[in-house]
Order: sequence, then C-alpha cells, then structure tokens
Amino acid sequence: MKRFIFFSCFLFATLAVFAQSKVLHATYDVAMKMPESIKQIADPNIRALAQQTFEAQMGKGQQFELFLDKDLYSYTPKTGSDATQQIQPTEKSENGSLYIDFGKQEKIALFKIMDKLFLVKDSIKQYEWTLENVEKVIAGKRCKKASAKLAKGYAVAWYCTELPVQAGPAGYNGLPGLILEIEDSLQTITVSSVEYLAKKVEILAPKGKIYSREEFNKLRDKKLKELGSSGTPGVQVIKM
Repeated sequence: MKRFIFFSCFLFATLAVFAQSKVLHATYDVAMKMPESIKQIADPNIRALAQQTFEAQMGKGQQFELFLDKDLYSYTPKTGSDATQQIQPTEKSENGSLYIDFGKQEKIALFKIMDKLFLVKDSIKQYEWTLENVEKVIAGKRCKKASAKLAKGYAVAWYCTELPVQAGPAGYNGLPGLILEIEDSLQTITVSSVEYLAKKVEILAPKGKIYSREEFNKLRDKKLKELGSSGTPGVQVIKM
C-alpha cells in the first residue's frame, strides 16, 4: 500500500493540465445511512418520528449531479432537466449542495438547521489517502481502492484513472482519478453515469448571504441551545 497526501496546489495543477473544452458531468446515487443516535432511541414512537424526519430532510434514494469545468466544481441534487445551461446553488437549493473553486481554494456548502438553509464558506478539506492494490468495475470502468481516516470513522473510495481529475462526489478530492464510489459513516455514493458534455454549462458561485464557518457554528449552537438539546429529533446538521 502507498500512503501520501495530495495538496491543493497539486490538485489545481492537475485539473489545469487536464482541462478540456467539455465539461465533465457525473450522476451519483446517494444512499444515506441512519445515524446510530437515532437507531438507539429507546421509545419506538420517537424513534420512528426521528427516522421519518431524517429521511425527509436527507432524502431517500436521492441522485446528485457533479459538474467540473477546469477548476470550477458543482455538486447538486439532480433536477431531471436536460436543458441546464447554468449551475448556481442558492439559499433555496437542496441540503448537501456544494460549490468549489479550486483556483481560489474556496468551498461553499449548504447546511440545514431545521427548515432554514445556510450558505457556508469554508476551506477545501485535504485527505490523507491510503492506496490499495484492489480493483473493481463500476459503471463499466475499472476502479482502484483508497481509504482515508476522517474525524469520525473512515472513508472508502473507488477512483478511476481513466478519468484523471482529482475530484469526486460530496467534495471528496485528492485521488489520481475521478471518484466513482465513496462510503463514509453518513452515506454511500455510487456513480450511475459519467460523460463529457458537448454543450456548454456555466458553473456559477452561489447566490445569497454567505456565512463564514465561525458565523454558522455560532448560529447552529444558538439554535440547538434554544431547543434545549443537541440531540433533539428533527434537527440535522450535516458536516462536509
């Protein structure tokens, strides 16, 4: 096994070298995992309500779309429209949407507190990947395995060197090929299709009030304090 870190400067350089006139487009199936904190709720009625709330907020069998145009990246729920010319997350976008500018080293993610969505600006996370000599085929493409330790648990990724871009779903990055499948403690994300688009798709920065990570954390903590418990059923804050 190999162990190394791909730093952001190298990531951007690789993306720039591989830049093409066509936009990379991949569709992913997202299966959320029920948190252990919900599974362990003793009261069956409260547990059922918490499960329903989680599924309503996080989706059940969602599909997300990844667009990559040189150093601009977007990851948003699939709209079902084939006529999309512009991709731009807003305050009205779905939870889990993500915009990255690798050139500026900026990431803007959408987080939900109760029914309100926040645009949160943050740095791009770097992963220390361990490459393994294991392969499998996903969506007709040969992939290699890698794993990384997270703050909570591990992430297991399958990447394709035939698509030499260091990007993947949900903001995962830093491998020598597009990540076609990723599994962590919250979700399993698997590609269903990947292509280069003949049409031009413009990836735009999110529109709306943008909070810093510090500002968002203060708002989140204040709301949880008002509710009286950080484990209140119905409150889901997903960290990316």
